Amino acid sequence: MLRFQQQEYFIFLLFVALSVLVYFSYTIWRKKKIQRLGKPSLVADLMPSYSAPLHKIKFTLTVIALFFGIVGLANLQKRGKIEKITQQGIDVVIALDVSNSMYARDLNPSRMEKARLFADKLIDKLSGNRIGLILFAGKSYLSVPLTTDIAALKMNLSLANPENLPTQGTVIGDALQMAYESFNSKDAKHKAIVLISDGEDHDEKAIKEAKHIGKKGIMLCTVGVGSEAGSTIPLPNGENKKDRDGNEVLSKMNEKELKAISDAGQGVYVNLDNVGNNVRQVANRLDQIGKTNLGESQLAHYDSYFQYFLAIMLLLLIIEFFLPGRKSGKRLRTAFHTMVLFMLPQFLQAQTILDKNIADGNNFYKQQQYEQAAAAYQKTLTNKKAQTKEPARFNLGNALLGGQQKDAAIKQFEYVGARSKDKKLSAFAYHNAGNVKASDQQWQEAINYYKASLRKNPNSPETKYNLAYAQKKLKEQQQQQDKKDQNKENKPDQQDKQEKPKPDDKGQPKQDNKEEEKQKPQPQASKLSKEQAEKLLDALNREEKKVKDGKEKGKAASELLEKDW
Repeated sequence: MLRFQQQEYFIFLLFVALSVLVYFSYTIWRKKKIQRLGKPSLVADLMPSYSAPLHKIKFTLTVIALFFGIVGLANLQKRGKIEKITQQGIDVVIALDVSNSMYARDLNPSRMEKARLFADKLIDKLSGNRIGLILFAGKSYLSVPLTTDIAALKMNLSLANPENLPTQGTVIGDALQMAYESFNSKDAKHKAIVLISDGEDHDEKAIKEAKHIGKKGIMLCTVGVGSEAGSTIPLPNGENKKDRDGNEVLSKMNEKELKAISDAGQGVYVNLDNVGNNVRQVANRLDQIGKTNLGESQLAHYDSYFQYFLAIMLLLLIIEFFLPGRKSGKRLRTAFHTMVLFMLPQFLQAQTILDKNIADGNNFYKQQQYEQAAAAYQKTLTNKKAQTKEPARFNLGNALLGGQQKDAAIKQFEYVGARSKDKKLSAFAYHNAGNVKASDQQWQEAINYYKASLRKNPNSPETKYNLAYAQKKLKEQQQQQDKKDQNKENKPDQQDKQEKPKPDDKGQPKQDNKEEEKQKPQPQASKLSKEQAEKLLDALNREEKKVKDGKEKGKAASELLEKDW
């Protein structure tokens, strides 16, 4: 399909039409002047250097050259193939400790701020992979499930704070278990967990869970936040954290446990001292994990033909230049030719830069360097000569999506879908927007985008399949919601339906005498010998001791979990 890339240049055709009008007006005016001077044939003899036919040919060549030059500026293009790029990466869950002990200031400005900065830089380094975020203290919370949406990750990370978690403490084992459950059961070798904590664990589950995760083939890296010397814990109210006895708490980093966890998961342990170096250490270790397919994206390619029109323009100007003409017009023609020949290489250079920006952006995109790709596409769009460059805008949307800026990507896709005159490109844009919404399980919005895509390109089998899949998922989602609503409505009814004893004639609940007789203990003569009775008594004493010991252990565990830092 053919299209003009920069149609705004067609406004200069008005200048061509105006030139033709001025030329014919001048020709009519000149004829009238000659007729006033005398017979046209006699006046022509007085001007032997003037040739009317050559004059017309030269003007015609100039006008045609100008026309081809304007068409060349508009840049005729033909849509090439839509290239599919397979994105590859790994799944990484970042488990961030947000217990009260992270308020400690043995790291500047605090453990919490340092840990957040590390996580932020690591997310940037892992751009292009699926990343999840778990916040944990006394309990674990899945803040962001596995996603490629960097913006959502960073937003939730910036809000991570001990004050936002109601249950305090440091229970690493639960965090590791939740991180493991966040993955699907397939391809464990493509997954990793990055634990960021001071390691001040208050349960014995962490090492056991780390060994279990390591056996499954999931890499486990740990980042130690704090110092072995430790620090008091300043709280937001200005006071230092105290234990139940009123003593100030001294929080120390448990490096031994963090190293044991990373060893169990065949990962790497780093002590958070230099954020840049630490991020590189962890990222380099994660780079050793084999990548898996995360999905596909598309890039639009267009072939430009402006150079052919400009070549025709240049040829016509050369022919016109060497045709003989009036001496009086030589200087004007020479000035015009000089101006055109001077502007031509400038335009060619500008056009080359525009196309180079798109080519550079595509190369960056293939290397999963999405920020650089987006910057290259932006250079094209910010150029005034390229405001209607829909392919660059479409590619920009894909680059933003690769960089997890979903909302910005959808805006670009919507722009291309609504304004592009290339129906297939418009269909691809709506299709991609639908895929974004489907990845967020926003099925109704995904359906709307897929339908818009099919209106532009009704024969797309991929869009038809995705539409059917989204409609199926929406139906399942609605059915599940209906079941939940129905269960809520039926819950009180089920309680009412519980069998109640029917009243007797006196209004009292009627009892089943047979059952009552069965339930009553019947006295029986003991058949146990004295020796058997002593053994039974001894067994009961031992059982009682076990129960008592269990209660003591439970009490100790309860006291242990009451540490809220």
